Amino acid sequence: VTSSIPNKNHRNCIVPTTYAQVIGAMVTIRCSFTGEKPQKFEWIFKDVNVSSQQAYNFILKADNTSEYVCRVTFKDGQVLNSDSCIVMCK
Repeated sequence: VTSSIPNKNHRNCIVPTTYAQVIGAMVTIRCSFTGEKPQKFEWIFKDVNVSSQQAYNFILKADNTSEYVCRVTFKDGQVLNSDSCIVMCK
C-alpha cells in the first residue's frame, strides 16, 4: 500500500504506508515521486535525517521500528513530505 500527498504542481512524494519485516532482516524503503525528479531526498526518523538517498537500506532492530518520512526538495525550492511509512516487526 502506498500513500502520497498531492499538490498544485502535480508533484507527489510517495512511500509505502507500512513495511513489516523480522528483526535482523534488511529493510529497503523507497521514496517515489511524480512530476519532475527532486533535487534532494531525505529520510527522516524521529526528527533526524538518516539518509540522503532515494532508497534507504538498514537492518531492522527493535530501536528503529516506527515512522519514517521522505522529504524531497525540488530545483525551485518546493519541499514536500510524504505520509508516514510505518516500519514494524512481523
